[in-house]
Amino acid sequence: MEKEVVDAVGPQSSGIAHVISHVVNELRVPLLSFATDPTLSSLQYPYFLRTVTNDFFQMYAIVGLVDYYGWKEVVAIFVDDDNSRNRISVLGDALTKKQAKISYKAPFSPGATKSDTDDLLVSVNLMEARVYIVHVNPDTGLSFFSKAKTLGMMTSGYVWIATDWIPSVLDSSDSVNKDTMDLIQGVVALCLHTPDSDQKKTFASRWKNLKRINKSSSFNSYALYAYDTVWLVSRALDLFFKNGGNVTFSDDPSLRGTNGTALNLSSLRVFYEGQNLLEILVGMNFTGLTDQIQFDPQKNLIHPSYDVLNVVGTRLRMLGYWSNYSGLSVITPEKYDAAVGDIAITTNRTRIVDFTRPYMKSGLVVVARVKEIKSTSLTSILIVQKLSSGIEGIDSLISSPGPIGVQDGSFAYNYLIEELHVPKSRLQIIKSEDEYVSMLYKGPQSGGVAAIVDELPYAFQRDSPLAIDLSIVILQLSENGELQRIYDKWLSNNGCSSQNNQVDDTRLSLSKFWGLYVICGGSCVVALIVFFCRVYCQFLRYAPEIEKPEISEHESARSSMRTPRSCNFKDLIGFANKREANIKEILKRKNSDNKKDSSPA
Repeated sequence: MEKEVVDAVGPQSSGIAHVISHVVNELRVPLLSFATDPTLSSLQYPYFLRTVTNDFFQMYAIVGLVDYYGWKEVVAIFVDDDNSRNRISVLGDALTKKQAKISYKAPFSPGATKSDTDDLLVSVNLMEARVYIVHVNPDTGLSFFSKAKTLGMMTSGYVWIATDWIPSVLDSSDSVNKDTMDLIQGVVALCLHTPDSDQKKTFASRWKNLKRINKSSSFNSYALYAYDTVWLVSRALDLFFKNGGNVTFSDDPSLRGTNGTALNLSSLRVFYEGQNLLEILVGMNFTGLTDQIQFDPQKNLIHPSYDVLNVVGTRLRMLGYWSNYSGLSVITPEKYDAAVGDIAITTNRTRIVDFTRPYMKSGLVVVARVKEIKSTSLTSILIVQKLSSGIEGIDSLISSPGPIGVQDGSFAYNYLIEELHVPKSRLQIIKSEDEYVSMLYKGPQSGGVAAIVDELPYAFQRDSPLAIDLSIVILQLSENGELQRIYDKWLSNNGCSSQNNQVDDTRLSLSKFWGLYVICGGSCVVALIVFFCRVYCQFLRYAPEIEKPEISEHESARSSMRTPRSCNFKDLIGFANKREANIKEILKRKNSDNKKDSSPA
């Protein structure tokens, strides 16, 4: 940097790139780097320009594979340095958006011994998750797979997804090493995508000639990006000078020499027109070996994309592609036109049959506000329906103007806003069961809510990623009526759908009181039988005496000759119509006669 530098290319190491970025910012020298660390941001380092795809997108490509299969937990194996930690952090955030997570992080130091890595793999093998994301250095990574094979972790039931270090190692090798390929059989890996073109074929042919002459190694995709980077600088400088740019430098008073050190900071000078050259670089647009060279507002290359590869036999088999605008697809990113095809991973563990997934709606539980019933009388029960809320579900709730309660931390909050377009001002966060009752009791007119949108509870352990998926599926079944049809078919007594019932099950009907009717009817029948038996017995005993005053003397003799059995039904009815007072008078007279008969003469 003492030689009055106007532009710097490199490095590939993200750690070194962080250090150099501080220097070039001070000197206003654009830095075109191959470092892929997502934390190297143009916001922090204005003169940093990444000329290779940001690893931020590689992590999202991995999550695309994880999400496609529906895996919810993965184990991350990585070198414990800033570079890898930053990538794993992005991976964790991306998994969270898909309701998945890193269940276990397995870092190891850059200088770890073979014994250390072996112990790490043994501990990893004890984990429940069997999906491993491997982001390591090439030499360490191969030894990892050697130990994994010894432990039986390269067989059916295990999934290994590696970042782009595997393709880079294999592409850079002069020949295919069968032993190396045996170690990584079945591994799925990502590689920076560079489309086939005449330019690329010509470059490959020229490289082969140089390789024969200079005995240089094979090149990988990073070599293609390096080639395009050099051309980017050349084109930008050419345009810079054509536009009248001058290479001038000025001293920086903040940079002073430090006694006793080898740092000669006072010799460093600021590139006066560094900002102009940076603007030209950011605005460049041409087609190179790696496709279109153009930068987005964050100074990342546009159209980030990756090849999805599978190690099969002695070669890397192309499975498909991932890009930030097409997702997983078998259509090359440069030709992507929203078409979707089939793709297969031909290993003994995995098979992708389609890169599409249906969209699943979420259902909600609405707890509406209800009157208060202060009496238990039958009249109160019969008018409950008239006193209850008019909110019957999510649709009627949304169409009503009242405020809506949402449980604190529930997915329903974002769902109501983003999917059902409910204004945020209508939503009130509720944090406790007591507040549930209070807000419903108050109602919308008194500072409460019209209803509360809640989630249906299902039995899963805390923070389980399966809970959300299963809840969404069950709620979806509830929305489309399938849940009710299942209930009607397997659990209902009459097997008829409630949708076909003309009478609402919540209303009172005669059938609800059959037990009461049986009790009342039975009691009445028993009472009537007892009554008629009593009347009949009285009729047999007292009928002649009651009738005696009311008949003539002539008929009295005939009447006295009749036996009780000769009385007809008409006489019984007539007797029943007699007043109770007559019966009492007869009983009183009977008692008086009995006393006279029993007294001594």
